[in-house]
Amino acid sequence: MKGEGAYAVAALACGLAVAAAEVPSLVPAFILCALGMLHGAVDMRGHRIVLPDAGFVIAYLAIGLVAAITIWLAPLHGLIGFFALSAWHFAREEQARDTPAPAAWGEGLVLIGAVFLLRPQATEALLQSMGTIWPAGATIWLALIGATGFALMLVGRRWTRTALLLGGYALFDPLLGIALHFAMLHAAPRFFELAAASSWPRLFRAAAPFAALAIVGGGLLLGGVAAGAIAPALFTAAALAILIPHMLMDRSLELGRPASPSHLSGTMSARK
Repeated sequence: MKGEGAYAVAALACGLAVAAAEVPSLVPAFILCALGMLHGAVDMRGHRIVLPDAGFVIAYLAIGLVAAITIWLAPLHGLIGFFALSAWHFAREEQARDTPAPAAWGEGLVLIGAVFLLRPQATEALLQSMGTIWPAGATIWLALIGATGFALMLVGRRWTRTALLLGGYALFDPLLGIALHFAMLHAAPRFFELAAASSWPRLFRAAAPFAALAIVGGGLLLGGVAAGAIAPALFTAAALAILIPHMLMDRSLELGRPASPSHLSGTMSARK
């Protein structure tokens, strides 16, 4: 329930920020994406926790930059790649946690189609703002993918998770809905797993380079959007792109489900 609880708390905070404080939804969306990306900075390779070295950081940033450029210049192809990769990555990791296959792959399909099912007009407006030439009828097919995903989650008896995602995607703007899903139901559980395996100080130390870059880069982007110097579409491309490197570089499940906390703790002690 850690992931579900974190999702509920974050959704409430985002709702208050957007509705009561009139904070643009892009702000909490990017913050969530930036925080969520940090779990990829403390990855596991097989049964070893791998702290980021210079090569890892450079590769991570290079992939993110290429992804942002692709989504910006070819939004349709970039978004198709983003959603397909995300669905595969979510399902793969959930199955490693012994989640039933229907629920695991259902959640992957939800990530693809929930915004088209529950917020079709807002999603189409977002895509148009990015210069996407959207094929006729595509929204309906993607909405059906989202509905299939929710149905599979119910088949897998993920009652609470299904209800939370239905509410989140229905209430929030598309990018914020995706950000909440990614950060709270994917990245947060991984952080808790890694914390149990080592310690929070070690995780924060390992994620520090990415945290600094995310804070500086995100601050510059937010400031540019607020000043009218950066198009919101570029902001959206960057927010989605920073989620991609971890999905391509994740080798934590190459030996099956994550190693036990005791095994990982011993590895961390050996690397001190």
